[in-house]
Amino acid sequence: MTEIEKLALISKGFDQLNAKDHDRAIRTFRRLLKVDPENPENHYGAGIAYAAKGMTKSAAKHLSQVVDSDYASVRRPHARMVLGYVHVQRGAYDEAIKQFQIVLDGGFHAAQAHAAMGYCYEQLKQYDRAVESLKLAIEADPDNANARNTLSYTYLESGEDADVAIDECRKALRKDPENAAFNDTMGWALYHAGKYVAAETYLRRALERAPSHPVIIDHIKALESRLQK
Repeated sequence: MTEIEKLALISKGFDQLNAKDHDRAIRTFRRLLKVDPENPENHYGAGIAYAAKGMTKSAAKHLSQVVDSDYASVRRPHARMVLGYVHVQRGAYDEAIKQFQIVLDGGFHAAQAHAAMGYCYEQLKQYDRAVESLKLAIEADPDNANARNTLSYTYLESGEDADVAIDECRKALRKDPENAAFNDTMGWALYHAGKYVAAETYLRRALERAPSHPVIIDHIKALESRLQK
């Protein structure tokens, strides 16, 4: 394959990524990697496509090739962010935090990286660090509804006053009132505040939008048990 043919195929692969045709993108970049296995562009494309398909092991393999290289491209910090998200999907929160911190140290993706770190710290039950990271995310992007929702949920998990969590979640819901996770958080916050009727409205709305989500189901069961007493 000539260099011109390789460049044309790389362009095709990225067109497939942009069209969200991830299966074809994977085939394209696998073909490229057979003839040019050292090119970080090929590993980047493959890693992004595998990540979009939820194939975390393959995604981590290829994205690691990008972030560990001398690849001088704006794609590199993005590859590291996606690699961090892949580690989150795999439950490797400490490794994810390392990747997000490197992104921050490079001056990239401040709001997204802080929000992602906050989520990781919440999962690790390191609530003070979670709150700190999430507040930094919101400072960088006040419209970051996901960060506000995670902050609200972190307040509940850490034993903070439920009214504080309600106020924060309300801001997230203003941005995306149909979001299942946001409705669940609001319902759970109202449950903790002892406002069970209002809690049921939000939790039922969350369940309608995500009927198989285990956390929402657990919250509904907790509320039903409370209402039966």
